[in-house]
Amino acid sequence: MATRASTTPSLTAQAFWLLVAKTIGFGLTIVLPLVLVRTLSQTDFGVYKQAFLVVGSAVTILPLGFGMSAFYFLPRQHANHQAVVLHIFLVHLAVGALAGGLVALWPGVLVAIFHSTDLVPYAALLGAVILTWTVGSFLDIIAVARQDLAASTIFIVGSQAAKTLVFLAAARAGDRSVSCCRPRSSWAWRRSPSSRPTCNRRFPAAGRPSTGRCCGRRRPTRCRSGSRASC
Repeated sequence: MATRASTTPSLTAQAFWLLVAKTIGFGLTIVLPLVLVRTLSQTDFGVYKQAFLVVGSAVTILPLGFGMSAFYFLPRQHANHQAVVLHIFLVHLAVGALAGGLVALWPGVLVAIFHSTDLVPYAALLGAVILTWTVGSFLDIIAVARQDLAASTIFIVGSQAAKTLVFLAAARAGDRSVSCCRPRSSWAWRRSPSSRPTCNRRFPAAGRPSTGRCCGRRRPTRCRSGSRASC
């Protein structure tokens, strides 16, 4: 017992490293929407907020705080750590699979909640995210309950950093898919003809409609002679 007490970090050291990890995670949480709001369109950002609301609410509410039982059992059941962690894992897996399967198999739940069909195409992905995030939400709790400062700091900072990078990469990929058809500034258009988008479009006479091909999609447009056609 004396050896265990001597190797356990002090309460001040544990609180300090947890504060550092939580602060870094909170900073990443604040930065993410600030970047996305300047990257995504208004409609896409609204869809992102809806999806984040569904996933965040499910991860917070569904486990019913069952992972907090680790703070009671792990310090007292030194010989049964594996059994305690296994029970917590199974509970999180069950509720996560139930909610994720419900969203993936019956997307009408999303329509009933938001009265919109914007999230229906992403129902399967939302179900998978709910499952994985619910299962992984108790990992930092287990590390803190075992007084493992290194593991808890890595889980808190690493999980939030991974979420931020995944969201930013997805937003960047979506932004690139439409960048070739995005209108550029009029100043750049007038300054250099080489900066104009390379779309297979004709510039017909004034007022005459035409159908051009831009980025693999055909859209009817109305162009004026000598003016720039928007894609």
